[in-house]
Amino acid sequence: MEVDYDIVVVGAGPAGSSFCINAAHRTSVLMLEENFEIGKPVQCSGLVSPRVMEMSALPHYHNVVDSMRLVSPSGQAYEFSGDSPKGYVIDRSMLDRHLAQEAARRGAEIMLNAAFTGAEIDDGRVTAHYVKDGEARKVTAHLL
Repeated sequence: MEVDYDIVVVGAGPAGSSFCINAAHRTSVLMLEENFEIGKPVQCSGLVSPRVMEMSALPHYHNVVDSMRLVSPSGQAYEFSGDSPKGYVIDRSMLDRHLAQEAARRGAEIMLNAAFTGAEIDDGRVTAHYVKDGEARKVTAHLL
């Protein structure tokens, strides 16, 4: 059974790119991204945990959050402080680009302006359907 790629990943956000970083050096991977540019539009804030900084190896951040106070809708407040950072303020677009560049460096192929539209499974392979530049296309893989 012939396939175009071993794995097709939908979305070049942190989850998709991180998966590609770990898989692309061992197998053929295509990452479909619906936008024209990775990281735009920004999908969430730029406040991340220390674990995200560790996992991503992002080289730059704007600020360190040493303490925080969270207030629930009921008015209950929770405070966090201590010797170690509680979070980092980053450029979220930069995080997405950084991770996607690392995925590409490890061998993932990235296709921009490719909007996933659905998939089907047949005889042990997945056919992923997408639209690129207004044209319906498809690609086969072992895993989606």
